[in-house]
Amino acid sequence: MTSETDAFPRHPHLMPVNDALAIGDDGAFRLEGLPPGAWQVQVACQVSRDDRVFEQVFLADRVLLADGQATKFALDLGFVIPGTLQGSAHRNGQPFANGSFSLRAERFATRVTTDPQGKFATSLIPGDYRAATFEVAEGVLTRFGAATPIHVVRGQTTSVTLEFASSTLRVRVFDSKGKPAAGVRLSVIGEASQREFITDERGVAEGEVATETVTLSTLPKALLAPEAQQRVLAEANAQGATDPFAAHRIVLRTISLTTGQTTSLEVRLPESAK
Repeated sequence: MTSETDAFPRHPHLMPVNDALAIGDDGAFRLEGLPPGAWQVQVACQVSRDDRVFEQVFLADRVLLADGQATKFALDLGFVIPGTLQGSAHRNGQPFANGSFSLRAERFATRVTTDPQGKFATSLIPGDYRAATFEVAEGVLTRFGAATPIHVVRGQTTSVTLEFASSTLRVRVFDSKGKPAAGVRLSVIGEASQREFITDERGVAEGEVATETVTLSTLPKALLAPEAQQRVLAEANAQGATDPFAAHRIVLRTISLTTGQTTSLEVRLPESAK
């Protein structure tokens, strides 16, 4: 159980779950001497997955304690009773054999592995999930998300077919005078993915991206310096912006990609990219 006095403190107090907050055989628990304020209830229990048993901590409801008053709290643990998710995963139409992908919900995240036929089965707490796989190439992490929504119901088995689709994007960049532009940092941004490329001495950048409609953009050279980027980041954090550079991006092209195919295009930088 963690304190949330002042909304969300930087250093919340943690109460030992296996001691003071142990749940009795009748489902009751009692704790005295807590300071007043908002508290986040956490539930620790043993989870069995892939023939292993480990402890998992789940976020439950919040409770508001008043000074000098006893508060009754009904803790519904239905969200920790698991359901089963099974199915098959594909990558560009082929079985995602011996692969690994993540499943993420609001309160929980886990990784799942597939067998040689791309099939999988796992036990999950109830909730709505999204699946994604990640790959690292040339030091760049790329996320490939599956569009299929996943809803796991406690005590039931849900079957899904997941498709992780990717494409290859090849871009040749010219400057405003028509000469190959080397060292240009390009951002490829879609609904489920984001990746950056840097053009070589021929002005060419190529790599694998998630199959979706993406926007190809770059930043003005003035923002490539670390000092300038730190300034933009500080301003964005003060405003709560999710994409610090959104207002500064120079959009070059919008592209609809096709699974398993290479899309090649040429773009010319505007004067504003100098």
